[in-house]
Amino acid sequence: MPAIYISKLNNEVKKNIRNRKYSLEEVEHIKANISQTINMRKKSIPKIIAIFVGVIFTILILGIIKAGIDKVMIFSVLTTIPIVVIIMGFIWFSGIGILKIEYNMAVRKGYPEYVDRLLL
Repeated sequence: MPAIYISKLNNEVKKNIRNRKYSLEEVEHIKANISQTINMRKKSIPKIIAIFVGVIFTILILGIIKAGIDKVMIFSVLTTIPIVVIIMGFIWFSGIGILKIEYNMAVRKGYPEYVDRLLL
């Protein structure tokens, strides 16, 4: 059965950051790794958007060729666009947002005096 992948911070790393078991340099290294991961995923977002736009445009053109422009076609396009926007938001949140939120929460709890330096 297919599953939805949600990117999360490793539980042990999160616990160790909260409990201040890492030195400041180690936390900065963890931040750099997470930041690199986030930047790589951000670079792929335009490709995902292009694929979605291409698919919607293809469906639209094929629908117009087959049925012509009518109220049903306009309704289907206007309902598809918000669905795609919601899916894109979910993709961003599951791939980037949760990871960033978990790291920032752990830093705020474990290293409150270095929040300005360590937050993503």
